[in-house]
Amino acid sequence: MVDLTALPPDQMALHLGEPDFEIGIAVSDYMNRVNLALSEAAFRRLELADAHHVLEVGFGNGRLVPLL
Repeated sequence: MVDLTALPPDQMALHLGEPDFEIGIAVSDYMNRVNLALSEAAFRRLELADAHHVLEVGFGNGRLVPLL
């Protein structure tokens, strides 16, 4: 298990831009947890209906897209 609190800021920045290996997975999972509430609020603001289509062009691993 990766301890992100011990990760130097330059390494965190590196993995935010180009996640790699175990640390990259840990950073990605962390960002999903941190961004969950913000993403859910944004999805609600879209007021999507069944007939709507969404093109998600974003940064990240796409794990929050199913919530959409």
